[in-house]
Amino acid sequence: MSEGREWACLGPGEPHPVDLERVASCYNRGDTEIAIERCRACRQLYHFSTFELHDWTGENDYYDRTDIWTPIEADEAEALRRDDKYKPRSERSHRHDTGWRAG
Repeated sequence: MSEGREWACLGPGEPHPVDLERVASCYNRGDTEIAIERCRACRQLYHFSTFELHDWTGENDYYDRTDIWTPIEADEAEALRRDDKYKPRSERSHRHDTGWRAG
């Protein structure tokens, strides 16, 4: 698993490690990406969003990357496919921030 993907799935049933696969890419421009992912173990769908911030002003190039997975229902996946600005109904999510790092 890549960094940020070692967490307990927010889907139904017994707790289990998340095992994600990409279902659809909805938006990918520059340092921002929005996609639909699914846990292979329980089939839970997720709204996945990631964005990076950069600071090129010093001697080092610094960046921060944030990845967020929010569980969604099938009807929300269809809404997300039509509108990349769709906001999921769930208030639960998993967030991973790298913090400022030298590039």
